[in-house]
This record gives sequence, structure tokens and C-alpha cells, in this order.
Amino acid sequence: MPSPLCARFMPEPNLPPLLLYDSGSLPTGTDPQQVINIDQLREQLPELPRVTREKLVQQYGMLPEHSFALLVFQELWRSKGKTPAQIVAEKKLELMQDAEVLEQLCRSTLEAHPQVVLSPSGKGGLHAQRQPSGAS
Repeated sequence: MPSPLCARFMPEPNLPPLLLYDSGSLPTGTDPQQVINIDQLREQLPELPRVTREKLVQQYGMLPEHSFALLVFQELWRSKGKTPAQIVAEKKLELMQDAEVLEQLCRSTLEAHPQVVLSPSGKGGLHAQRQPSGAS
């Protein structure tokens, strides 16, 4: 009798293999019904808000703060029947006034993404500089 650990390495007989390909790497002769085309999925995804804001800044020369405001107004326009306060609360866009909560959020973000924080300035993000103790 095989051990229970061996069963996790056996393929499930009732599930066909999942094949993920983009348009450039799709092997010839593959049945399109058995393949998930990543390019088609990408086309169906909405644009990220960060990308939209960057486009607005570049295309119209506006300040990043104004591009954020435009996206908020766009969301207000789409959300008929909801008040601005409801939308802000749902999207968690309200101003944080609790210093402890803000500090905890910053710490958890820094801990979750140390590679971005510690990367050289430029493409990676911020550059953490440690000051000697006693320096201000």
C-alpha cells in the first residue's frame, strides 16, 4: 500500500492539465479549448489606478494630487446612489488621524516590502539610510 504522502504527487485524473501561454509562446497544434491565453486575460483586466494617474499626469501635465482627485470624481460618477462619504469609507480613502494606526501601517508596509525600501533610489523606490545613534 502506498503511503498517503505519495498521493499528493499523483495527478488528479478528473482534471485536465492547465496550460497557460501567451500569444508568443503557444505551441503549434495545441487545442485552444485546453489553453488559457494570458494575453486575453490581460486585455480584460481594468487599468490599475496608478497607471491611470501616471497617464493623466503625463498627458495633461497635471499634478499627481489632481490626478487622484479626478479618479475619485470618476468613482463618484460611477457609484450612483452612494454618498461621497460612503465611497471614501468603502475604498478606505479617508484621512488617517490616529498616529499609532498610521505608524503601524507604515511599519507593516516596510516589513512586507524590504526589497523596495532598501533598493537604491531610482527605479526601486526609496533608499533607506541609517543614521548613527545620537544623530538627528
